[in-house]
Amino acid sequence: MQHTHVREFEMLLMLDALSSSYESYEEDEEERSPGVTHQWPSDESNIPPVRDCRICAFLLRKKRFGQWAKQFTVIRENRLQCYKNSKDTCPYVDLLLPQCSVVYVPKDSKKKHHELRFTLPNGDGLVLAVQSREQAHKWLKVKRGAFAAGRKITRIISFSKKKPSRSGDSRTSYSDPRQGYLLVLVNQVWREHWCCVCRGSMHFYHDRGDPRTSLPSLPLNGCEVVPGLGPKHPFAFRILRDSMEMVALEVKYS
Repeated sequence: MQHTHVREFEMLLMLDALSSSYESYEEDEEERSPGVTHQWPSDESNIPPVRDCRICAFLLRKKRFGQWAKQFTVIRENRLQCYKNSKDTCPYVDLLLPQCSVVYVPKDSKKKHHELRFTLPNGDGLVLAVQSREQAHKWLKVKRGAFAAGRKITRIISFSKKKPSRSGDSRTSYSDPRQGYLLVLVNQVWREHWCCVCRGSMHFYHDRGDPRTSLPSLPLNGCEVVPGLGPKHPFAFRILRDSMEMVALEVKYS
């Protein structure tokens, strides 16, 4: 039985990796081709809108009657934010990206710009113009990358709830796929924590319903989730950033 669960867990990680590779293939090809690059001046790197952002640029926003207005645009954590200029401290557009769908529309004989069209479930939308196909794919890649690690961890938490449970044990019955119990390696000791993926970060608590955090939160932007720690820990996985391990976790099967 455990061997079956091990194979299922390995396939979960493998299929997710293949999917990510497929999605990024076209962007990688675009990045190899020559094109316009958008550089941000180094002397502006400490202004409020730029701090902790994943990507930023001056882009054109399509206004109500078809006019275009230049604005400073950033992706920070799981939000797309637009500022009237780079000195503003409060965005006048603030979209929660998990709630948005986004479509790239290339420039053609009728459209003067390459467009990124963001749409919310209620039908509201935002249209941004970028300089090139290459730049459009860079923004799309950051948008997807901001949530790739969170999506994979959510699938792992859902997988962990399939484990056999003792009679009367309600700990695996919690239905929210973003929250569940995982083992976390702390000071070379595996300890069980209640883990939650929320707003682009992973949070660790002593127990379900306990507001006290057991470990510092881990922002997932720029992270990847990879298989774990050898045959002795077949259900382990690691979260890396820039090839550096941030945390090791394990689904507990008994």
